[in-house]
Amino acid sequence: MARADALYQRGNDLYRLGRMPEALASLDAALALRPRHPGALLSRGATLFQLKRYEAALQSFERLLALQPGSVEALYNRGVALFALQRWSDALASYDRALALKPGHADALVNRGLTLQKLHRHEEALASFDQALLHRPHHVEALNNRGTALQAMNRHGEALACFDQALALRPDNADALNNRGNTLDALDRPEEALASIDRALVLRPDFAMAWSNRGVILRHTNRLDEALQSADRALALQPGDPDAHWNRGLTLLMQGDFRSGWAEYEWRLRVPSLGHGPRPYAQPRWQGDESLTGKTIFVYAEQGLGDTLQFCRYASLLAERGARVLLEAQRPLHALLAGLAGVDALLGPGDEPPAFDCHSPLLSLPFAFGTELASIPAPPRYLAADPARVSAWQSRLAAQAGPTVRQRVGLVWAGNPTLLQDRHRSVPLELLLPLARPGLQFCSLQKELRPGDRERLAAHPGVLHCGDELNDFADTAALIASLDLVISVDTAVAHMAGALGKPVWILQRHSPDFRWLLDRDDSPWYPSARLFRQPRRGDWSSVISAIAEQLQGRIT
Repeated sequence: MARADALYQRGNDLYRLGRMPEALASLDAALALRPRHPGALLSRGATLFQLKRYEAALQSFERLLALQPGSVEALYNRGVALFALQRWSDALASYDRALALKPGHADALVNRGLTLQKLHRHEEALASFDQALLHRPHHVEALNNRGTALQAMNRHGEALACFDQALALRPDNADALNNRGNTLDALDRPEEALASIDRALVLRPDFAMAWSNRGVILRHTNRLDEALQSADRALALQPGDPDAHWNRGLTLLMQGDFRSGWAEYEWRLRVPSLGHGPRPYAQPRWQGDESLTGKTIFVYAEQGLGDTLQFCRYASLLAERGARVLLEAQRPLHALLAGLAGVDALLGPGDEPPAFDCHSPLLSLPFAFGTELASIPAPPRYLAADPARVSAWQSRLAAQAGPTVRQRVGLVWAGNPTLLQDRHRSVPLELLLPLARPGLQFCSLQKELRPGDRERLAAHPGVLHCGDELNDFADTAALIASLDLVISVDTAVAHMAGALGKPVWILQRHSPDFRWLLDRDDSPWYPSARLFRQPRRGDWSSVISAIAEQLQGRIT
C-alpha cells in the first residue's frame, strides 16, 4: 500500500512539472499495485486528458465513479472529458450530477455554462455563469464566458463590460482580450478591436483563434490582403480549423478569387456554429467530377431565402448535364420557384425525397461547377412572376397613381432583425422617406415593420405601404414585376428583383457580403442590379444622396 501511495504522489509531482508521460507511467504503476486507488484513478484521468487521450481519460473517471458514485470531482472531470469528446448532452448531465451534490462548485457551473452554449441554450448558459459568480465573484473564466454568452445573444455592450471586468482582474488573459476584440468589432469599433486582438497575440503568439478573428476584423474593414495574411497565420498554427478556412474563403470570394474562394467556402459545412453540416446520406455528394447523365440529384437549400434565390439558378445547369433535379427549398418560396427552369420536383424542409443518385448543398454548386467571375451564370432573368397576380397589382397601383406619376419605385429598408449583421445593412426608414417626390409612386415592399415605421408611413402619403398585402413571395414578385425600379438594402427582395430582371438599386454597407465584391457599382450575378456603397462605415447619408440624384434623373 505504501508503495502504491508513493507512486501516486510521484505521479502528481510529475504532473505538476508538466512531465505527463512520466506521470502516467507512475500512476499506472500505482494502480497495478492497487487497482482501486481513488486518487490514482482521478489523477490518471487528468493526466490522460492533458495528453489529449480523452476517451481513456473518460474511462479512468468512470472507473472511479464505479467505486465512488458520489465523487464530485470524478463527476466534474467526467464532464470535462465528455465535453472534449463533443458529447454535449452527456457532459451536461455529468455537471448536473456534480452540482446536485455540491451546488457551489463554481468550476462545474462555468463548464456547465460552456456546455449549454454548445447546445445553443445561451439564456441558460448565462444563468449558470451568474450562479458561478455568486459563489466566486472574481472568477475570471466565469466573467469571460459570461461575456461570450452575451455576445451570442447580441448584447454586445454588456459583453464588453464582462470582458473588461475579467481583464481588470487578470490583464494578461489572452482569451478575454480576444473575445473583447470580437465584441468591439460588433460594436463598430474596429481599430480598438484590432488593438485588443493584437494585445492577445503579444501574450500568446501561437493563439490560432485570435489570428483567425484578426482576419475577420480586417475583412470587415476591407483590408483584404492583411486579412488573408492573418488567416494564413491561423492555419499555419491550426491547419484543420474550419472557422479559419471558412473566413479565408469569404475573404477570397470578396476579392473575386473564386477559384480558391469556393474551395475554402466548402469548410462552412464543418463549422458547428453555422449549422450547415453535411447531410449523412448514403449516396455520394456530387462535386462536379461525375457524369449526371440519366441520374437524379437532390439539391437542398441550407442558408437564407436570399441565398436560395441567388443560387437556385444552378438548377438549369444541372439539367443541361442530363440530370433530373430535385430541389428542396424553403416553403415560402415554393409558389415563386414552381416554374424554375431545370427543376423536376420541388420539396420542402422535412419532406422525404424520392430516390436519388447523388446530392449537393445548394451553395456548393458554384464550387462543383468551377464558377469564376467570367463564368457566373447570369441570364437577364431566371424567375418569372405569375401574370394574373401581376395584372392585379398593376390595376391596384394604377388606381392609386396620380396623373403626374412617371415611375413606380419599390422600397425595402430593413432585413431580418435577428441576424447578426442586420444593424449594419438596415437603414432607418426616416432617412429614405425624403426620396419620395412628385413624379414617383413609392411602394413599400417591407413585410415586417420596425417599431414606429407604421406611424411614419401613415404620416407620409407619398409612400403606399403594400407589405400587409403580400401573402407570399409570389405576391412580392408580382408587385416587383409591376414596378419600374426597386430600391432595397441587401435582403431577399434585392435578390428576387435581380432574379426577375427588374432594375434594382441595392444599398451596400461599407464592408459588404462576399457576393457583392468590392469597388464596383454593378453585380456579375444580376445584370439589372446597381450597387450604392457606403464610402465610410455607417455613412448612409452619402448613399441616399447618390440615390436621390439618380432618381431625379429618372423623372426629368
